[in-house]
Parts: sequence; structure tokens; C-alpha cells
Amino acid sequence: VRWTETQPSGAWAAQLSHSPTPTAKVLAMRQLGEQRAGDGVPALLTVLRDAGRHVELRIEAADALSRIANPEAVDA
Repeated sequence: VRWTETQPSGAWAAQLSHSPTPTAKVLAMRQLGEQRAGDGVPALLTVLRDAGRHVELRIEAADALSRIANPEAVDA
């Protein structure tokens, strides 16, 4: 399924940080990776570096970061 909702990367980052459901968090991470903008990097790094997060969420964050052409994302 291809998601067609569009919103600014800041809104996706807020969804990632504040949504109560894993599905919404995964969707936000995938959209941040697709936008290839550096705006979502801090939110994705927070998920990636949080050892208390479920491993699947951390994998999604790493995957999204790998698609962002930004030096800060690459260094992660």
C-alpha cells in the first residue's frame, strides 16, 4: 500500500514523537525517509538511539535515515 498523505516533515516528526500507535510511528518514519529532507533527522535519531524502543521501530528509523541524503543522517 502506498501512502498518499502529504504534510511537512515537521508534522511527520511530531507524529513520530507523539503518536501513541506503532503504525503511525512507522508511517511517519517512512514518510520522513521519502522526503529526503534533513528536518526529520533529529526525531529519527532519537528513535534509533533509544535502546528502550522496540527493535522493529529502531530498524525503521535506521532505514529511513539511510534514505536521507544529509550528512547528519549518514553519520548516524
